[in-house]
Amino acid sequence: MPLPPLDEAEHLAQATHNEAVLDAIVKDVVPGYVRAFDWALVVMFYAAMHYASACLLRDTGECPDQHTSHYDRATNTRVLGLTDCVSRTYGPAVAPSYNVLFNRAWDARYRSLYMTQTHVPDALDLLTEHRKHLEIVKAAQPAPAA
Repeated sequence: MPLPPLDEAEHLAQATHNEAVLDAIVKDVVPGYVRAFDWALVVMFYAAMHYASACLLRDTGECPDQHTSHYDRATNTRVLGLTDCVSRTYGPAVAPSYNVLFNRAWDARYRSLYMTQTHVPDALDLLTEHRKHLEIVKAAQPAPAA
């Protein structure tokens, strides 16, 4: 039986949890060296994904349960994935950082021979940028009608 989808608060809690895991991975290491850099990159993406998912639920009421678009044979339609929804909803303010973090996580999982600890500081900057841009988008949203 599939689990129910997360709500906005649960996505935010998971993003916060992922950042705590990230802190544990990168703290207390030799400066400039992250032992589990591949996992640091993966955790960064999942923090970004949960932040984006929470914002999509808040702003559109919907959040896809898959990363990329797919074709649904039962309904004969293309179903948008999270990556597409982030791009369509938030555009160039958020999509580039999200997409790079997605690709870095993918590379860390499946092409780790090409990834090094030097990718971590840049990805940390992207995660910070991603959070900042989503906050800017949130601030620009009109206040809900009372």
